[in-house]
Amino acid sequence: MSHRPIMDAGPGLNFFSVNKEWLLFGTLGQLCVPEYVETEILRKADKDERFAAAERGRIDLISTLTVLEKAAGRQYLPDRQSMRELYGRLRKLDDGLKPLSTTGLMELPCWH
Repeated sequence: MSHRPIMDAGPGLNFFSVNKEWLLFGTLGQLCVPEYVETEILRKADKDERFAAAERGRIDLISTLTVLEKAAGRQYLPDRQSMRELYGRLRKLDDGLKPLSTTGLMELPCWH
């Protein structure tokens, strides 16, 4: 039996809001979503069109950085510039994200 990551509300809200939910699912595969997280995402979907994709499906504990680390150098984030652009967009939406320069995302082995 393989373990599915448990997703917190932050990554779900972040990636759905910039229409990049495929990056989240394409990188991590099937996810477990606690009921309170599902409720929060669906509540947002009712009020904000950016989250409409959340109503089309159902979403182990992961962070936005976890998703970005796993996606780095692959199909959805093939180079540093795509990482910079997406991280910048996500950071505008999530005041809990640290500056990119402090995350280690730009020094991952896939960029060397």
